[in-house]
Amino acid sequence: MVQMWTQCPRLPLGSLIVVILGKMFVMWSIFNLLAAVFGNGTYFAKNSSYSAQPQYSQPDVRGHRYIIQTRVITGDWTQGQRGMKAAPLKKNSPTEQYDSVVDDVQSPTIFVVFHDTAAYPEYIIKFM
Repeated sequence: MVQMWTQCPRLPLGSLIVVILGKMFVMWSIFNLLAAVFGNGTYFAKNSSYSAQPQYSQPDVRGHRYIIQTRVITGDWTQGQRGMKAAPLKKNSPTEQYDSVVDDVQSPTIFVVFHDTAAYPEYIIKFM
């Protein structure tokens, strides 16, 4: 598993915890559809500064912003594309899918996964 970062939608903190413990993957998939350049999955960044950008981590009523430190199974990856609802099949394999898709196959900074079992949220980081 690789340490990665993801943004938090603007929610009351109690709701955020419920989302993380219960429906984190579904929520983030819906949240990420707005910018689904590499597929309709859940997006994770290698660098926290990416997820901390104001357009991804919007402040709550007190001005606090949140990002989530997450462990992600990236496995074998390939180039992501708009509209993907799942990772594509591997070349020369009629049944085996890639584990994730990325922004750049040679030097990825954004990973997209399509299964909730591929990500484990560890910490909520709160900042202003």
